[in-house]
Amino acid sequence: GGAREKLAKGVGKYAKKFEDVYQGSDDFWKYFNYHAEQSHLRNALKGATPEQQITYLTKNMDDVSIEMSEAIRRGDVNIDELIKDRAAQIVRDTVPNYNKAASGLVQLGRRLPLGNFISFPAEIYRTGFNIVKQGLDDMASDIPAIQTRGRNRLLSFATTTAVIPAAALEIAYATTGVSREEMDAYKRSFAPRWEKGSVLLPLGKTEDGKIEYINFSTSNPYDTLFRFTN
Repeated sequence: GGAREKLAKGVGKYAKKFEDVYQGSDDFWKYFNYHAEQSHLRNALKGATPEQQITYLTKNMDDVSIEMSEAIRRGDVNIDELIKDRAAQIVRDTVPNYNKAASGLVQLGRRLPLGNFISFPAEIYRTGFNIVKQGLDDMASDIPAIQTRGRNRLLSFATTTAVIPAAALEIAYATTGVSREEMDAYKRSFAPRWEKGSVLLPLGKTEDGKIEYINFSTSNPYDTLFRFTN
């Protein structure tokens, strides 16, 4: 009825304010990362030959416009423009994009007041796998500084994705009275096969001593990405 409609509109307006704030933050970090990535590229390419720079920046000529391809063939290439294009590509692929998450994914979820936020975990998957791919591509380069950049990218990503479950586990062990040894013993002897490799967060114990827990891996989008890097 009318009351439900008013409530939905009120929640929708409230959520819209959060979306606007988040949108502004998203734009800022995209701008920041775009310029930071340019700086990284310029430093990494300092010791490379012009041919090596062009090969890397154009993905071996696989990611370049017809106009730029003709300019390169004529020897009339602007390395700085190639750096900007490559930096933009890396940011598009590896930095979560609120607009992308809010536009085309999870159509049913978007009908809800907080629907745009429901779709955002999909961006974590997209950018997570792209970060790994970018790191591996960079490590395959014949430019030493680019190889180092790739290794650092993968190391940083693995560290980030590992911190969240590790912190959650430490908090759970410290507050529930369930020890790490008890949880490990449960996983070895009683946990279903599909949960033996998962992060199980203890919630406490029942009166008869059974451990209560939640499977953190099923609700943590970083879990799949972290396993992929190992």
